[in-house]
Amino acid sequence: MTLRHKTLLIIAATLLGLLLVLSLVLSRIWLTGFERVEIQQTYQNVQRVSDAIANDMAELEAMVGDWSPWDETYQFIEDRNAAYIAGNLDNSSIANFKLNLVVYINQAGKIVFAQGFDLQKHEVTPLPSGLQEHLTNHPRLARHAELESKLSGILMLPEAPFLVASQPIRRSDRSGPIRGTLIFGRCLDASKFKKLEALTHLSIAAFPAQQPLPEDFRAAQMALGDSSSIYVEPLSRDRIAGYTQIRDIYNNPALLIRVDSERDVYHKGLRSWRYLIQVLFSTGLLFGIVTLVLLEKLVLSRLTRLSREVSNIRDTEDLSLRLQEGGRDELSRLIRMLNQLLVTLEHSQQALSQSKEELEQRVEQRTIDLRRTNEDLLAEMAERHQVELQLRSSENYLRTYAQQLEQALWQLKETQTQLIHSEKMSSLGQLVAGVAHEINNPLTFIAGNLTYANSYIHDLLGLLERYQQHYCCPAPEIQAEANSIDLDFLIDDLPKLLSSMEVGVDRIQEIVLALRNFSRIDGANFKPSDLHEGLESTLLILQSRLRAKSGFAGITIIKEYGDLPLVECDAGQINQVFMNILSNAIDALEEYQQHFQLHPELSATIWIRTQRLNSQRIAIRIADNGSGISETTQRQLFDPFFTTKSVGKGTGLGLSISYRIITERHGGNLQCISTPGQGAEFIIELPIQQEVLNEEHN
Repeated sequence: MTLRHKTLLIIAATLLGLLLVLSLVLSRIWLTGFERVEIQQTYQNVQRVSDAIANDMAELEAMVGDWSPWDETYQFIEDRNAAYIAGNLDNSSIANFKLNLVVYINQAGKIVFAQGFDLQKHEVTPLPSGLQEHLTNHPRLARHAELESKLSGILMLPEAPFLVASQPIRRSDRSGPIRGTLIFGRCLDASKFKKLEALTHLSIAAFPAQQPLPEDFRAAQMALGDSSSIYVEPLSRDRIAGYTQIRDIYNNPALLIRVDSERDVYHKGLRSWRYLIQVLFSTGLLFGIVTLVLLEKLVLSRLTRLSREVSNIRDTEDLSLRLQEGGRDELSRLIRMLNQLLVTLEHSQQALSQSKEELEQRVEQRTIDLRRTNEDLLAEMAERHQVELQLRSSENYLRTYAQQLEQALWQLKETQTQLIHSEKMSSLGQLVAGVAHEINNPLTFIAGNLTYANSYIHDLLGLLERYQQHYCCPAPEIQAEANSIDLDFLIDDLPKLLSSMEVGVDRIQEIVLALRNFSRIDGANFKPSDLHEGLESTLLILQSRLRAKSGFAGITIIKEYGDLPLVECDAGQINQVFMNILSNAIDALEEYQQHFQLHPELSATIWIRTQRLNSQRIAIRIADNGSGISETTQRQLFDPFFTTKSVGKGTGLGLSISYRIITERHGGNLQCISTPGQGAEFIIELPIQQEVLNEEHN
């Protein structure tokens, strides 16, 4: 058998087998896919109908959930007032809510109000007799034992199926006791399903599950069993139906619903499959003919000629002969490769010699380049070593200033602690002035040098970055030195170190300003002052005692500042009063928390309230939720040397001095209001202007 005959037989058998396999596979895949789409579409149609009924049920349940926990309904079930019926249960209201029945039942099981309604005729109808009998025989729908109890679903009555929702009647805040039950219902009659058909554009049929059913419904009921899933089955070659089963309020099968439609998808798939098979066979036949013609012209005839020429070279044994060239395909490439074999070998040898010479020249040039690079790297090593020395010097310089800053901050905190615990507040102004002066000198020195240090470090890091950009491959000695000092860490850490030092300087300046505001070291004895500023300065000084620490959960400060004018006073002495009262409140809360460690819900809190009493006086109230002060202690609270603290913790002069400052020095009033176990409140009253005080004395 010749090559031409073999090729013809192989192509014919391959095309025929391929077409048969494609026909079978496409028939199964194509039609199965369309059947799956048809079933899925039917499943979705049934789900749409089920969802519509479920949405209707949810809407009904929401309405009952809105009316049953209502004070007016709660009152109506007791006194049956006509105003409730006229305002809420008239025909228009029931029609708006699309209700077919409304039933109010009291706790004794008696119907207080019941009414049926025809939504099509918009008129009142008698209550279905089957509902009254059902309420008598099945009290579960009419009685609820719990406040949040609810019951909803389908109720099968002799007249028709109903969607019903039932909830207990209680107050608007959903509290009891339960006074009865509210039931709303909507009829699931033929008109309801016609509306669903118009809404969903589907054919819908429904039958009670307990009555005799058509044949297809019986088959669906057997397939569904007790489940509420969806069953899909073709009715005929032209129609397909989906079935689902809906349960009633007692979880028994109630309705069997069928949704059927035309099998348009299946028929379209069948027609498409037939067209596809016809196209495949036509295309296969045409493809086979064209393939045979092209193979004969482009391949088989050229193979015959090549065989003839090779036989001629073999017979004549003349290697100077060449095969006839032509074309750009694999056969032409093979002929050219045979004709140029010897020429190709000669050209390969020449190319090898030339490549060897070029390689030697490149190696020599590379050696010269490496020698120059080595010299440049040695120079770079010296320069980078100098830069690293400068960086180390700058780091030591910055660490020295950081230590000075830390020492200054420590001194400031130590001084602040001494001020808080000292009750000799008369010398606070001089002490703060000295501390501020001593701290401001090194602080100014440090802040000024930080600016230049930041600039120097920025310049050095920029220079080092340019070295790294221009000499990306440093010498091994330089690389080893950079690794040993962790150069990348130094570059990353130095800006952070400077930033933390600047934050520390700003913090010290805030604390010094707070101390100056607290002690008023830069002002006269009496002058208009902002009392809110004094309170904030005192709280800033006491903030270390307000924070949470071991055995103490911390104290919450609640500020309720009023609109206070500037008050003419001795700000330093007023701040001393604030300090004494707030310190005592903190001591009381700490002691109270120690005694109530088993009550983590107890939150220590201090309230600070300010208000303007009238055009001449203002008041400051400082309260806590500590253990409070007994009446006996309150009578001696402002006596000199009286204290309830342990020995060594207080002198008993703080509140006595505060009382004299407020009453004698400023013409105000200081009083304490407290109940044991409920905390204590100190009220400070001050005149806004001292001239008013002098006129009152005159």
